Amino acid sequence: SSIKFYSKRLIEQPTCKGIADLILTPRRAFIDKYPALVIELKCGHTAQDAITQIKEKNYVEFVKPYAQRALLIGISYDPKTKAHSCVIEEERFDVTDP
Repeated sequence: SSIKFYSKRLIEQPTCKGIADLILTPRRAFIDKYPALVIELKCGHTAQDAITQIKEKNYVEFVKPYAQRALLIGISYDPKTKAHSCVIEEERFDVTDP
């Protein structure tokens, strides 16, 4: 349902032991209305671990030219309990023309 507002970009490819991280950037017409979405998926780790990875690997730098703010989204899955958890943090930044 977001295809009208966002462009999809993968930054890591899936491997046999992991799931791809996903970055969605708003289309130019919506840059001032919608945040970029930086999503990290974790299995067997916490959602906060996912947020920490987003920050440590500086994934937000990738979206700065395309948005005025970003939502950092960490989603975790516990294979033992089959429970999901999510942490969302907002980061704002100025858009500068190159």
